[in-house]
Amino acid sequence: MLNLRNFILIKSLFLLMTICLPKQTNAQRQQKYLSLLLVNDNGYNIDIEEENLAEIEDAKSLGYNSVSVAIRWEDIYRGGTNVWERYDKQINKAASLGMKVAIRIWTTANCNGKEGGGLNMNVPTCDGWCAAERMSGYDSEGNYRLLWIAGKTISSFAAQSTLERMQKFTLQVANRYKYLLNTDQLLYMSLATTAEQELGYPYNTSMGSDDMLEFITDYSETSLISFRKWLKEKYKTIDVLKSQWGENAKFCTSFDNVYPPKQNKRTGVFQPSFNSIMLNGAAGQDWYTFRHMSLKFLNNEFTKSVKSVDKRIDVICDYGSTYDVLSLKRNTYAFKDLSEGTDGIKINTGVEQDSRFSMDLARSNVEPGKWVMNEIAIDNNLDYIRTQFFDVFLHGADFIATFKLNLKNPRQREIIKEVVANFITENKTPALQPVGSMTYSLYDMLQSNGCYADRFKPAYAIYDCKVYKEWLNIYNNSGQKPVNIKIDETYLSSQNLITPTPLEACKKK
Repeated sequence: MLNLRNFILIKSLFLLMTICLPKQTNAQRQQKYLSLLLVNDNGYNIDIEEENLAEIEDAKSLGYNSVSVAIRWEDIYRGGTNVWERYDKQINKAASLGMKVAIRIWTTANCNGKEGGGLNMNVPTCDGWCAAERMSGYDSEGNYRLLWIAGKTISSFAAQSTLERMQKFTLQVANRYKYLLNTDQLLYMSLATTAEQELGYPYNTSMGSDDMLEFITDYSETSLISFRKWLKEKYKTIDVLKSQWGENAKFCTSFDNVYPPKQNKRTGVFQPSFNSIMLNGAAGQDWYTFRHMSLKFLNNEFTKSVKSVDKRIDVICDYGSTYDVLSLKRNTYAFKDLSEGTDGIKINTGVEQDSRFSMDLARSNVEPGKWVMNEIAIDNNLDYIRTQFFDVFLHGADFIATFKLNLKNPRQREIIKEVVANFITENKTPALQPVGSMTYSLYDMLQSNGCYADRFKPAYAIYDCKVYKEWLNIYNNSGQKPVNIKIDETYLSSQNLITPTPLEACKKK
């Protein structure tokens, strides 16, 4: 029979074990989620009709148990009267139906109303924004361009004003909707910094062109000032930098005239790919790392802002991708380090991309108990879409958000019902037991210029990136079971965070 002392000791140990259990033991993590994504994008005329309340009800009737709501800085600060009405109605409708809510805090702006503003390099992006803070970069032909995509833009991640606007907006949103925690209906909040509502750098622009042009940012005055401060902190003297940068710093006399590697003008038929910028010796390595640390700094401050309202709110890194060609421009290859201190990640896998690979990659680099999520854009190839749903859940996803869903389409409804029956109403996912493992480096990914990972054209894999070819070989030789893929991020040259730049010219008068 236990004496009182032993009883108290055992009870204390039990309580300690309970507190220290990983988050996935929480009842919320045992449940998988299918979420209706409302992007609320006036620019693309998506999700703006009647607040989508009927769509939320229809999704609930099919078995959706979550709604994801994108809340736009543009609407709240430049939307006129009743700026919160649309979002309040969407969130209240979801909550009233017993659905969980995820919130995406979207900081791009759609606010250059000045004549010719989109093509004029000297016009500030928005009233109160400074032209020197406007994101800019070089396209594939080596032409300098400002960021401008479908009327949307954002100021530099290195700008103090960008940080302050993000913090103010985040605190407003988090304080307004923190009440959802009281009924256990708030799943997470995330930061979106691109026109596509992703966390990362913009990767295209229509500035000065009728077409979308891929380009690398950020070469704004604000970013360059912060980069030079960052280099000075790392190298201390210009002579040390020159010894490492070689030809890239040949004519530099001080940190003030150091310029990061950029896309060069085409010479004849040869045009190097964007990854050559980041593989340009120590200079390219520093430029990739600086961009990484600038993005990480902004997301860290976002996380702090959310947690300052209520530390129970989960924060998710809402990536577009972490391995494809565009992710070089997004600067999200080193996603494990970028996600440090958050509660999980979400990626958006294209319908033809191999979701088995992308989910193995995401899951393997997230701590146990943290969220692993995916976003699926519904297109016309519905057989592929069905395969994608099953691949994503069977390879470890806790949550899938769907975009461009047409609930009037009978085949789409049929697929959704099948997904709900297998993973939502009754979770029939077998225990995840990876049977193989591998490691790849950030440098490998940069050298490969990303992966295509075409799910439905396996013969093309021989032309694909090193990591996908190795993963596919292990997967096929291990009974087609999940594979653990670890990333080695030692290519990052420094962990020094950036110092935001408060330009004197940009201070409000």
